[in-house]
Amino acid sequence: MTVRHKITATAVGIAGLTAAGLLVAGPSANAATNPAVGTAASPAISTACSPTPFGIQCNYWGQSYNGAHGGEGGWVPDFKPNEKYPNNGTGAGQGIWNNNGSNVNEDTKCSPTIYFDPNYSGPSVTFNLNGTGVYRRAGTQLGSLLNNIRSQSWSC
Repeated sequence: MTVRHKITATAVGIAGLTAAGLLVAGPSANAATNPAVGTAASPAISTACSPTPFGIQCNYWGQSYNGAHGGEGGWVPDFKPNEKYPNNGTGAGQGIWNNNGSNVNEDTKCSPTIYFDPNYSGPSVTFNLNGTGVYRRAGTQLGSLLNNIRSQSWSC
């Protein structure tokens, strides 16, 4: 197959996936309401740490669900350097990426996974839906992710 044919075949394949709705070229309006849709940029930190459909994965500065807290309901390719705790307790203004002492999935529809490394790689911890099984972890229950989270993904 020549280079020209490869390019044409690739373009036809991409057009077919796009027409079928299987390929999204960047964040969609749906990304704000469905965290399973990956986004390139992180949404703003929310302090709405209470159970809700399509809620957030709430990061707490303290190891007992205490101190400054906030989270995101979207995909986060890298918490560093912009994601910081809001001004609502001990640890305010510090980076989430190396100061997460405990975590709670506040989403009742989807499950987040947090990762040790940027771009959804390295050791990880997946949380169940809020209210089912292991949907929260504190301190050493986070293993190597205690004070070391760099990215977050979702599965619905």
